Amino acid sequence: MKKVMIMITAAMLLLSAGSFAANLKDDVNERALSAFAKDFTGATQVNWQERDNLYLVEFKLDGASFNAAYNSEGELLSSSKSIRLEELPLAVTVAVNKKYLGYEIGNNAAELTFDGQTNYFLTIANSQQVLFIRVDARGHIKVERKTTF
Repeated sequence: MKKVMIMITAAMLLLSAGSFAANLKDDVNERALSAFAKDFTGATQVNWQERDNLYLVEFKLDGASFNAAYNSEGELLSSSKSIRLEELPLAVTVAVNKKYLGYEIGNNAAELTFDGQTNYFLTIANSQQVLFIRVDARGHIKVERKTTF
């Protein structure tokens, strides 16, 4: 359950409109800082936040926006980035278009890597509802949240 919450937290941080309030680098665990420096060499606009014994970092790398979560041991728990729809794997696009014919896909997606698996988070909508869905790299879809009109 804790792993699922970390995954959802990371995805929600990626999709949230706001950014972190401050760069808390001075308060970040040295192990997390060291691991981050190795994992994401060349990162810019780095902002840290500590929450529930996790170290969350938002940053830019090669022009893309990323988020990552580290524990106090410096282990990378999850990472995510915003992607354009054109960057989605073909299996994901085909699965969504087939299952949700008539739905419009939102402009952005999130790619989340957690526990060695990559999932894609999308918002799709039709005239009756908005769905926040998770799709794995093979095209398996799970509805995470649904809003009806």
